[in-house]
Amino acid sequence: MLNDAIHIRPAMKSEARTIAKLFLISSEGLAAYVWQKLARPDELLLAVGAKRYAQDDIPCSYRNCLVAERAGRVIGMAHAVPLGSDLPDCYIPGVPDDEVLRPYRDLCYPESLFVTGLAVFPAARRQGVASRLLAAVRERARGLGYAHLSLICFEPNEGACRLYRRHGFAEVTRRTLVPHPLLHYSAGDALLMAAPVLAEPAQDDAPDDAPDDAPDVAPDAVREDLRPFAGQDLPGSLPGSLPGSLPGDRLHHCGQPIELCRCS
Repeated sequence: MLNDAIHIRPAMKSEARTIAKLFLISSEGLAAYVWQKLARPDELLLAVGAKRYAQDDIPCSYRNCLVAERAGRVIGMAHAVPLGSDLPDCYIPGVPDDEVLRPYRDLCYPESLFVTGLAVFPAARRQGVASRLLAAVRERARGLGYAHLSLICFEPNEGACRLYRRHGFAEVTRRTLVPHPLLHYSAGDALLMAAPVLAEPAQDDAPDDAPDDAPDVAPDAVREDLRPFAGQDLPGSLPGSLPGSLPGDRLHHCGQPIELCRCS
C-alpha cells in the first residue's frame, strides 16, 4: 500500500526529541552515561539529548541525521558525522580522565563518515528499515567524498555484528569494555568496524537479522508514559528490567528508567 512506503530524508530540528529517543536505543547505555554527565540537577536524560540534537552547529546536530518515515511518522534514524582524527563530542564528551569512556577514545577511523547511531522503533523492526538507512548513509558518504564508513559495535551483540558484516563492515581494532550500571554490557569488547563506501550493499533478498532494526538487547521504544518502578522485580521479569518490557529496558541503579533518571 502507498502509505506503507518508507521514505528516507534529512531530519528536522523539531524531531530532536525523537532522535534522542532513538539514540538511547542504539547506544546500549552509552548515551545515557554521557548525558547524565552533562545534565543539570533534576534534568531528564531525554531532555539533555533532545537539547543537544536541536543545535545547529555541533556534530551531534539533527543536521547530521537521516530519518526513516512511514505514514508521516519517524520510525528510525541514522546519525553520521565526518571524522578527522578524533571522535566527535556527541560520542565522547570532553572528559579526558573518564575511565568508562577511555576505550572508545582509541576507536577512531580517520577521514571516514562515522555512524554514531542507528536505530528503529520496535513496531518497524525486521522490515529492512536499518538496511535502507545504512544505504542512505553510504550514499551520503559518497557525496561528501569519503572512501569509508566507520562505526563502533559491541562484540556481545552478535546479531548487530552480523548485520554490519553483511553490509561490508570489517573489524579494524577493539578495546575492552569498562562496565558501568548504565551500560548494557558488563564484559566483552567494543569493536571499531569500517566499510568501503563503494562496497556492494546487502542483497535485497537477504533475511533481516533481528538487529537489522535493533540491537539484540536494545531497549524497547523509549516511551513517554514510563513511570519509576521502585519495587522488586516482578515475576517473569528480568532483574533490572521494567514490568512488561523487553530484556533491554533498563533501570538505573536508583530505580528509575534511564530516560527518566535525574541522577548524576
